[in-house]
Amino acid sequence: AAPITVNSFTAGSIEFVQDEDYFQIIVDTPMILTAETLHSTSIYAYISLLDELGNGIASGRGKDTGGGSTLSVYVEPGTYYINIFMSSTQTGVYSLQVNSISTVDDYGDDTGSAGDIAVGGNATGMLIGGDVDYFQVDVTQTGALIISMQPSDAGNHRVYGLLYDSSGNVL
Repeated sequence: AAPITVNSFTAGSIEFVQDEDYFQIIVDTPMILTAETLHSTSIYAYISLLDELGNGIASGRGKDTGGGSTLSVYVEPGTYYINIFMSSTQTGVYSLQVNSISTVDDYGDDTGSAGDIAVGGNATGMLIGGDVDYFQVDVTQTGALIISMQPSDAGNHRVYGLLYDSSGNVL
């Protein structure tokens, strides 16, 4: 496997049918690792992230119209491999872009360090691994309080929330 680094851009090619490319990446700190292939729309590429033993961790594939494949996954420090391959009858060139997203916690993990949000306001956050985020809202009127949460990407995510009173009891 060819070594690459986080926050890099690498060119590659699938030279014959059923060819696969492997890249080794060493992660020094916990992060969200993103990898994306960039190629022509006539190619249908797949991308996978493997652990040091070759076990699959995450995968992505191009859209039916081609144009690129992406994956984004939280990783701990260690050695990983990125595998690029194309549909069973295709060959072609591509570029691989690998980046990291910081894992600095954006909102507190308990009621004592909750982020503030106003009635009618909104907040954007990131949940990483087993992360939880707490928000505090001061409600000054009697009535219905509507809270909605929506993942910002198209992945198959479920976001749950609980409403607590000022004493920490679930309502």
